[in-house]
Amino acid sequence: MIDEIAEKRSWLGPLYPFKLHQMGEPMLHPDLPGDRGLRREPRVPFERNTNCGLITQERIDALYRAGLTNLILSYQTPDAESFRTRKAPRLAFEDTRDKVRLAVERKVVLRAEPNIESTLMNTNTWKVPDRQRRLAGDRARLDWIAFCQELERRHGLTPRRHDLRGRSAASASSTGDEDSGR
Repeated sequence: MIDEIAEKRSWLGPLYPFKLHQMGEPMLHPDLPGDRGLRREPRVPFERNTNCGLITQERIDALYRAGLTNLILSYQTPDAESFRTRKAPRLAFEDTRDKVRLAVERKVVLRAEPNIESTLMNTNTWKVPDRQRRLAGDRARLDWIAFCQELERRHGLTPRRHDLRGRSAASASSTGDEDSGR
């Protein structure tokens, strides 16, 4: 299927990342770590989404080695309280946060190429006042910034500017409920 897409790209037009799933959790696929369908094909970008529950170092490393182009980590909520609204009783906020961090750190360690996007939902379904939701989002961003700064120190990366206020202003002015960062 991938070869066919690559061969027909000239008349298919611009290709967006190719996904081998529509709904559900792609990390459930038993062959994912050895996914033979994901090989370096520069003309066909590959993307995976995950709810992060099944992330392991082995799975993430295998995806990175296989030539993954984009990885979307659905972090979803900024704190443990709002995380419970996900209706995913087998997932815990701290465990999910740590798996997101593992995926990011493995990208750094392996010098992997994929773009990583982490989504954070800021919805009205939490049944808490807007101010409280914004504060939870800001706390999550501060926690993320602290993690990134530690990652920069630990791996000798050039420190980047981490601007909580600018990011909050950008997300506050957006029209959608979803705030994603890379």
